[in-house]
Amino acid sequence: IWVPHSLGTIKKRNMEKEQWANLRVDERIAVEQKLISKCSSIGATSTAIRQALLEDYDYQQEQLFLPPCIDTKRFYPAEVAKDAKVWQLFAEKSGTAKEELEKRLIISEVSRTDKTKRKDVLIKAFHKVRETFPQVFLAVTIDDTRKELYDSLLGLIDELGLQKDVAVLGSIWDTIPDLYRVSDIYCTPSVMEGFGMSIQEAAACCTPAVSSDLVPFAVEYLRGDEYKEVDKMQVGPGAIIVPADDVESFGQALSLLVGDANLRKQMGQAAFDITIPYFTWEGMTRAFLEGAGVELPGS
Repeated sequence: IWVPHSLGTIKKRNMEKEQWANLRVDERIAVEQKLISKCSSIGATSTAIRQALLEDYDYQQEQLFLPPCIDTKRFYPAEVAKDAKVWQLFAEKSGTAKEELEKRLIISEVSRTDKTKRKDVLIKAFHKVRETFPQVFLAVTIDDTRKELYDSLLGLIDELGLQKDVAVLGSIWDTIPDLYRVSDIYCTPSVMEGFGMSIQEAAACCTPAVSSDLVPFAVEYLRGDEYKEVDKMQVGPGAIIVPADDVESFGQALSLLVGDANLRKQMGQAAFDITIPYFTWEGMTRAFLEGAGVELPGS
């Protein structure tokens, strides 16, 4: 049984042609085609992968469904204490007093440091929001092991004069649940997601989101089919979806949520209800294995 996190053809469509060689996309696709010929079953983690398997790889068999799920013992809504580590972390990384940060409106993003995550788009959009709403604060993960991109993103923060308004975080695994909980908005401008685990984790903590239109979980579930079109924004029950790489639209969507506390609350609750209990490991994996013909103990 093979459960691909993403597929080469999806990467090929979403990335510029100049990056294909570095990503070894054609080699990846060839390996994937060999894997498919040897698999008893394949599980898709999103509609995008399901469609790619059918249309790009001519996989005609029934596909199983196994998306990333939530560890509900780790990710859940909760009040965060004023002496929690996350506040001290924000203060250390921004030079802004902890007492002031507790009054700010927090926008966050958590992902590996890679150009496909479009952290520059987020920083530029945040700068636009801050011009109207000076109380906003951005917490973003940027790993200094990717030195060229790290230097470029920190340079952008300096250029825009955001040093006191942005906490640049490194490896924060232990703190991530509290980061989601103190966040008023989660934002992902990513253009390369097999599903969208971080935005899913944020939703499980009752945090509303702004997302690019290339994050399957956000588009298929948090936005859903019944959404409102507002300019270039698609306002769904649990997230606002905007075109990838559109800084203006990201700024507009963030501003809409920043300026409306009731909408944030309503959208955060809807994001939670969409995610939990459906995307939990026990029920989802049991259904997946039964669909693959695996006999489970006690069944």
